[in-house]
Amino acid sequence: MKKLFKLFTCVLAAAVVSVTAAVSAAAYSYGIDDQAGLYSAEELSQLEARQEEVADYTGWNIAIVTTNTGFGENNLSDAIDYAENYYEDAFGSLNETGILYLIDLDWRHIVLCGDVDTVYFNNARKNTMHDACEARYKDYDDVGNLETFYNYLVKYYDAGPYENDPDYDPDNSYYANTVDYNDSSFH
Repeated sequence: MKKLFKLFTCVLAAAVVSVTAAVSAAAYSYGIDDQAGLYSAEELSQLEARQEEVADYTGWNIAIVTTNTGFGENNLSDAIDYAENYYEDAFGSLNETGILYLIDLDWRHIVLCGDVDTVYFNNARKNTMHDACEARYKDYDDVGNLETFYNYLVKYYDAGPYENDPDYDPDNSYYANTVDYNDSSFH
């Protein structure tokens, strides 16, 4: 009877450890840090709820930050550094699987990390998503910009690894580099 009790206790302890590890490894929606004041409180509430759904569905960490930092026309590297540092602060490391979308009034930049970067997104997928979001941004549709972003995350998650995509062409030079947008004169 003691052996059975010890076995039951060990199995129960292992189950608790497994559940705890699974919960701690779950995706995290960091929310929307709207420093630029693009969204109303109601819009933020709806968009953050959608972001949490996408994070839960994909298992990816997701963060959005809007800024009006004045990175300027020639400071893409500053915008990238800011976005990557923000990601590290939010999720602990650039090795953590997830995505951050920086919406600056001068630059838009997407940081992809972990499996999101190495499995689900290649430059073609990232640029396609970025182009669609940028079109909404230029139409002053800030809510549509994020809705488009979330929709593309789900679309590419559902499509699976980019290498399985029938449109994947590793030799297409148009997608050799990622696209970042500068609109310092736009706003």
